[in-house]
Amino acid sequence: MKKLTESLSDPFREIPQKPDYRAQVLAMPAPERRYAMFFTPRSGSSRLTELADQTKVLGRPGEIFNPALLPKIAVHYGAQSMGDYIDLLCRARNHDGTFGCQITYSQILSRFRTGHRFLDAVEPTHVIWLYREDIVAQAVSISRMRQTRLGHATAATAAIEADAEARFVYDPRAIRRIIRFLRWMETRTEALFRREGLQPLRLSYEQSIAHPPMAVLAAMAGHLGVDLDPGVEIVEKHRKLSGSKGRSFAEQFRAENADFVARIEQQRAPMLARLTDLG
Repeated sequence: MKKLTESLSDPFREIPQKPDYRAQVLAMPAPERRYAMFFTPRSGSSRLTELADQTKVLGRPGEIFNPALLPKIAVHYGAQSMGDYIDLLCRARNHDGTFGCQITYSQILSRFRTGHRFLDAVEPTHVIWLYREDIVAQAVSISRMRQTRLGHATAATAAIEADAEARFVYDPRAIRRIIRFLRWMETRTEALFRREGLQPLRLSYEQSIAHPPMAVLAAMAGHLGVDLDPGVEIVEKHRKLSGSKGRSFAEQFRAENADFVARIEQQRAPMLARLTDLG
């Protein structure tokens, strides 16, 4: 109960006001388009944020509702309520008429309690749904991140990566729990789309790494109805963590839990079949 109470507490209660800065931000134009990118952990959301930011027309769809990040962002803007926070962020992060944000279903419950309240507060004109085709590899990746506290190789030295790989151990119980948690987020998100009649652009981690970045960004731009400059220079900044334990652990889990994995894959098949074709 304590954890739930803390997650639903008011993060704006003691934030100092910044009237001058607030007035400056509120004088900025509101975006014409707002998009919400729903995602599950370890599906490539951080990479897509960095790629989208470089286009200048897709905004920077960061995790502004992540409970670990929201208080710091709110302090920066002097936001006094969730509505105030959203209004300020929409204007401050308005890129050529477009505002984007990313959110998981867990974050929705933490800050809004229901998906309907989130949609009512943010009022997205477009929705994107990012998930991973290989849920076992995704769960192993989450297990690794929890054990090593290392999520990306961008700022890690070879020594840091080697140390993290050495500390990473096979934990089948944790992997099974994570898979169930991922499925909970997927089913809740899909149910929200059905209830609200939303038609998201559906992307997967595997698609995003199999196609050139511009192909993925063009799909996003087309969905939002914005023009993407074909000459814009996109620099790939993200790099996968080195090491082979992840692949090995995923193969081992599949072999040891064949029936469980088969049931999960059967449940997910319709969702994967609806992925947007990137050509």
